[in-house]
Amino acid sequence: MAKQRRILTTRIISFTKEANQYLGEDFIDSIYDTEVVVLDEDVSADDDTGNTDITDADPEHQQLPFPSAVPQTYITALAVEHRVSITELRETEL
Repeated sequence: MAKQRRILTTRIISFTKEANQYLGEDFIDSIYDTEVVVLDEDVSADDDTGNTDITDADPEHQQLPFPSAVPQTYITALAVEHRVSITELRETEL
């Protein structure tokens, strides 16, 4: 299991570096600036789940930098030409 987590972490890092080429640093930052709920507090505190030690740092719970993850409020605040760019990337992702 630990080996699979290391492999997954390596793949996430590689994917994030590649995404930076397409999205750019500002879009990547906007994705990671948002708070993402990994587990509901009630669920993570439940002893029956066996997942009480899961954190945001676990590779299974990392937010991936897809164009669809860029917050709409961030896109709305962009200049028109940048809005078109991210919209095209979102359509390509879809």
